[in-house]
Amino acid sequence: MSDSIDPEFAVVYSDELTVKEPLKTHTFAAIFIVLNAALGAAMLNFPKAFQLAGGLLPAICIELAIVFIVFGSLVILGICSDLRGAKVYQDVVRTMCGNAIAFTTEVIIVIYSFATCVTYLIIAADQGKSMTHLILGEAFEKNPLLWRRLVTAALGIFIVLPMCISRNISYLSIPGMLSFLGNTYVVIIVIIRYFYKGHEEVPIPEHQDVTIYQLLNVIPTISFGYQCHVSAIPVYSSMKNRNMYHWALVSAIAVFLCFSVYTSIGIFGYLSFFETVQSDILVTYPDDDILITIARTMVMFSVMASYPVIHFCGRAALFSVMVNFFEKYSPTNALCYYSTTILWFATTLGLALFVDRLEPVIKPIGSFAALFVFGYPGLCLLMYALNHGGGKSYLLAILSVFYIGFGVFCFGNGIASEFL
Repeated sequence: MSDSIDPEFAVVYSDELTVKEPLKTHTFAAIFIVLNAALGAAMLNFPKAFQLAGGLLPAICIELAIVFIVFGSLVILGICSDLRGAKVYQDVVRTMCGNAIAFTTEVIIVIYSFATCVTYLIIAADQGKSMTHLILGEAFEKNPLLWRRLVTAALGIFIVLPMCISRNISYLSIPGMLSFLGNTYVVIIVIIRYFYKGHEEVPIPEHQDVTIYQLLNVIPTISFGYQCHVSAIPVYSSMKNRNMYHWALVSAIAVFLCFSVYTSIGIFGYLSFFETVQSDILVTYPDDDILITIARTMVMFSVMASYPVIHFCGRAALFSVMVNFFEKYSPTNALCYYSTTILWFATTLGLALFVDRLEPVIKPIGSFAALFVFGYPGLCLLMYALNHGGGKSYLLAILSVFYIGFGVFCFGNGIASEFL
């Protein structure tokens, strides 16, 4: 192993790669890192999800049920992580389910994280167009594509990349807090625009019966908004108070804040536009609304702050995969670490700048989130029940089967909705 290790940072990937204990994250900071991993552009789709569910009551009931399931899966991962001190998601799967399943998990995390990072940069570019147009005026209108690329590249290089350099996830607590405040602003503006209309009145739709198909189809959409599980274990492993009490507290508060943001924007966004609501709620408002333009800018910075969290987890999984194939590759080597980090960022930025439509590829990959949120935690719980369950093994096994089945359903439904 090379001696060329940056002493300022701590490595938190796996027991084999750890050179010293990670810098500690306080409980308050951990809440915002987990929250930042879940919150993002997904909230813009919740008004549409509420519309697809047939209205407020069925949508909120589904979301409440999912919230409890999501909280349970975070607790499951924390318990399984404590068994052998696993520090990243794939190590939890490895200690509970074996190397073969862990390897597939690492590959899926790399693909999912890479696609998500590209998506975040595309969303940042799209949401930032309004503010760029407002600042540049006619200069932007002459060549909007060029300005979109220049602004996105500049923001990515000078804001996103520096946040990706750290070896420790605890540094992302401040961006997480700022991201939450930005998302809160977006929610407040949607609420203000409901009471003080900045758009044409939309007629209230007639009551329609809600079908089972509608309810089932909206479950994956809502579930994906709570995907923070891949990032959760690195956060838990870095906590100053690493114990189940504090982890349950972090998980509960983060999930509750997510629920508050998603439900608020879902309710008032849906009530503002009803059947005419778009998948991106901000697109539904007039382009010349300055408050909405600022909200789009907040979303841009929010997803840029979420990028490093997803990048951290994808990079950790990539390191594990690379170590398996290349004996001389070592993430603790400064050259390997920084070259991998910069190459990942440069590739995702290049795709975001020059590829117009990645949706046909990215959306199906997003369905893998269901496996991280429900499927793998259920599988880990099943192995826990068989090996450590004691008198509660049957109850835990039944619960694990529910999680696995729910994860497979959400995954299959997401894939089917794109191809069928």
